[in-house]
Amino acid sequence: MNTTEQQQYIDASGKGAHQYVESLAGTGKTTTAIAMCNNHSELSSQMIVFAKRNSEETQKVLPSNATCSTRHSMCLKWLYRGKVRPKVNKFTGYNDRFDSIGKDLSCIWKVNPDIDYRKVKKEDPKHKDLFEDSANAEDLLGLVKNTYINPSLEDVCSLADTHGNSFIQQGIPETIVLALALSDSIRDEITFDDMCRFPVLDKRIFVGYSVPDIFILDEAQDSNPITIALMGLIKDKCETHLFGDKWQSIQGFTGADNNAMDKLSSTITPSDLHKLTINFRCSKAVIEEARRCHPHIDIKAWDGAREGFVKNITPEEVSVLMRPGDCVIARYNKIIIPMAFKLLREGKRASIQGNKDFIKSIKRTVASIKANNIIDFSDKLNAFRNRQLEKATTESGREIINDKFDTIEMFADNCKTPEDIPKYIDDLFSEQVSDYTLSTAHRSKGLQFTNIFMMDSENFTAKQAKLQWQLQQEDNLQYVARTRAQDGLYYVNAK
Repeated sequence: MNTTEQQQYIDASGKGAHQYVESLAGTGKTTTAIAMCNNHSELSSQMIVFAKRNSEETQKVLPSNATCSTRHSMCLKWLYRGKVRPKVNKFTGYNDRFDSIGKDLSCIWKVNPDIDYRKVKKEDPKHKDLFEDSANAEDLLGLVKNTYINPSLEDVCSLADTHGNSFIQQGIPETIVLALALSDSIRDEITFDDMCRFPVLDKRIFVGYSVPDIFILDEAQDSNPITIALMGLIKDKCETHLFGDKWQSIQGFTGADNNAMDKLSSTITPSDLHKLTINFRCSKAVIEEARRCHPHIDIKAWDGAREGFVKNITPEEVSVLMRPGDCVIARYNKIIIPMAFKLLREGKRASIQGNKDFIKSIKRTVASIKANNIIDFSDKLNAFRNRQLEKATTESGREIINDKFDTIEMFADNCKTPEDIPKYIDDLFSEQVSDYTLSTAHRSKGLQFTNIFMMDSENFTAKQAKLQWQLQQEDNLQYVARTRAQDGLYYVNAK
């Protein structure tokens, strides 16, 4: 049985007009989209979600007239039909990190040979800087690809500072601009970040595929500029629906546009705005708390929701109260890792929901440190941290760097040898289902748990958040964390 809000959207769909569905946390947006597809069985629909896991789960429950995929998967199919084939260059070098590299790094080396690690001997004291430059430049190029079409040097520097990407050589911003132009010109190779970029640059969509009658973009609030441009092309081909919640916009630090919903609305000019405000996930107590903490969000509890609870506890009580199906959520990885090790020592199967880019970054840093023992590793890690911090020019950049190195340091503190660290990282940041889940607030998005333990809740807002958009993203992040709880919400703070 659909709610009045849901039915109004369903009735307005399928008539050729673009639709905007403002769907608050837990209000059944996927269920609503499925109901719309079922109601219009004579029309074909294509839904786009942001994670492969979500696309696979959604596809299982969609009717036969609808398909679901990620943005990258969809665009890659167009590129395949357009005769573009992914290809990886192979190099063998001193550092395992670079044994297999892709187009981005090779483009960087071509336009700036000074940071090509392959020309450096192992005993050269400068090799550390070169490894760091290559890694940082590769990360930055991927970020730029999703944020700008034709970036200036100022754009690259601003993006690097905002995201804590420090670089040693002063010529790297210029290198990024040149490498981007070179990468964009190479069409027989493709990176992950090229998949959505190339269709926008070429203005070629639905290559080799029939155009759907209805195109649905999920989690629209976290769209980056490339996705917004892509939707500008798609809306001219078919009826386009936006599902999003601007109060769940939390990906500004990864290149998402902080005003994505407004820009998408301006691009698509929907004829109708629909609001889904009734939360079916959370208990009444959790929704009441969400409304108290975020009075600007008009979210409502379902009449049939459980009563639930909100409680304050100490960190020592977490492992005692936590049960399978619950989740510990914190602002930073460095806060949840000690709790993860504590659970493991108690014989409880625990895992951390990990951001793939973050995991890749810490594993790359660990691999780059050649140490004789764990003490030597810690010393070199600290020196590495200091080199990165010296180049950071913003508080947000320093905080991101410190979170990464604090995380590695905690792993080192629980390992006997440097060789043990990568294994512990893989074990804790696991995709496998575990009884006890821990997560940063960012990674908890899209998930739900019986009870949520919100760590250090009194200091959840990042200290480096100063600008209005940063403070808004921090408030959104707390809203996301609170609304993961189906039954109870625990605030965890030291006495």
